[in-house]
Amino acid sequence: MKFTAFSSFVLMFLFLSFIARSNNIQVQNVSLEDQVAAEHYVFIEFDLSWDNSWRTTSVPDNWDAAWVFCKYRLAGGEWQHVYLHFEGHTAPAGATIQVAGDTTGAFIYRGANGSGTNAWYDIRLRWDYGYQGVNDDATLEVKVFAIEMVYVTEGAFYLGDSTSSGRFYTYDNDKSFFHVTSENAIPTGTMIDYLWAASNISSGTITAPYPKGYGAFYVMKYELSQEQYIEFLNCLTRVQQNTRTYVDISGTSVTNYFVLTGQNHVNSRNGIRCDQTIPASGPVEIYADFNHNGVANESGDGQNIACNWISWPDLAAYLDWSGLRPMTDLEFEKACRGPNHPVGGEYAWGNALIHDAPYTLVNSGSPDEMIVSMPQNTGNGLYVSTRPSGDDVLRCGIFAASSVNHTRMESGATYYGIMEMSGNTWEICVNAYHNAGRSFTGLHGNGNLLPSGDADVDYWPGINNNSNESTANTIYQTAGVTGRGGVGSRGQNLFFSLSSLPVSSRGDLISGTYTSRNSNFGGRGVRTAE
Repeated sequence: MKFTAFSSFVLMFLFLSFIARSNNIQVQNVSLEDQVAAEHYVFIEFDLSWDNSWRTTSVPDNWDAAWVFCKYRLAGGEWQHVYLHFEGHTAPAGATIQVAGDTTGAFIYRGANGSGTNAWYDIRLRWDYGYQGVNDDATLEVKVFAIEMVYVTEGAFYLGDSTSSGRFYTYDNDKSFFHVTSENAIPTGTMIDYLWAASNISSGTITAPYPKGYGAFYVMKYELSQEQYIEFLNCLTRVQQNTRTYVDISGTSVTNYFVLTGQNHVNSRNGIRCDQTIPASGPVEIYADFNHNGVANESGDGQNIACNWISWPDLAAYLDWSGLRPMTDLEFEKACRGPNHPVGGEYAWGNALIHDAPYTLVNSGSPDEMIVSMPQNTGNGLYVSTRPSGDDVLRCGIFAASSVNHTRMESGATYYGIMEMSGNTWEICVNAYHNAGRSFTGLHGNGNLLPSGDADVDYWPGINNNSNESTANTIYQTAGVTGRGGVGSRGQNLFFSLSSLPVSSRGDLISGTYTSRNSNFGGRGVRTAE
């Protein structure tokens, strides 16, 4: 196309201002700017803000970040993933932009030490749309998504704590710890100095590609929220939506319209629903309705409540779609404990102190859902003894928001500042038990799903419908991530007692039916740092 002709088409770009929130992270004022038709690229411009950000060179020597990724669709078409250019982006003063090696997204974070609210305007990400087959005169929409992440530094750490069920240890002393000092392969078995565990482990090798936690990685600061899962569902086709929900939404009417629970009322605080009458074709509008008044996405509709009632294939699809990957069994302990020496029976906040009576909840379902009279000078986490009367999962970040002194212990935070790693929902992860989990190589999602709505990333647990723990997961062949071979869970949930809550507890690692949706299941994603 000639450049002179192009200038008359630039107004055909449709600017879609989209706001994505998760615990107050916001993307606003999205637009496409300064299109260069000769080289077939344009800048995706937006504002980004979130509260309680930090960067520090003192302990724990880390920062938080926003993982930012974009989707586009041509007029009337399906949503597609945006792959960014390697360079040429514009960061506002005080911010750093680091594009992922596979260009699925970018980390945006503080460029220097500091803390408080980030409010960055006119961020620009270069998109070479021509490489994705988009014409210069296309009419399209763009959405920008942002997920709060926390950087976990490279370095050695310990597995095990000498007391927890299923804990790791160094053979042949079951009261010892195992020191992970590299990403090299780790032999397992009943040989002196090999890695072993009180349960849920087999002899062999945890391979070198399996992410062990020594290398640096990013972790979602909070568990997946209901709003995030809604945003995901609303970018899928009708067939894909039907796969990623419990209720059959392929027809024109839905009786049990809370789509993850299969109920016509809020169940276990999951308020994700559709209308009772839906279109015969095209995607269904999914929305939050925690107060069950039929009005979508009001401020009290529970968008920030952790998303339960999902299965491993659901979580895998979300992670693939967003360019993230699942966390491993070993990374879980690193993200909680950091480089510190283990403490017997410790929880994510670094000691064995924990509150043991029901919390009292106020502002239920709102962005400022809080616990009143928050216990002080003890650890706080949601499990069977602390569940508020009649309530289930709580909103993401509630302990930090409700704490009186904002200490790591009162906030329930890990060494690095990650929230709710002990309690609330199970953290679905990649186990290190046998061949299925150990075949995981740490590949990230590429932003796209199969037409069925399933993830299709090579070597991910359950690829090709594998549900056999002794069978290694391989490259995509005939089916996506629909099985459970290689999946485990950590961190316990709100219906269990304290036995599985400690950081090193692996007693329930392979006992779950992870292909079924459950009110206890949630999760979060990670991404290897580059």
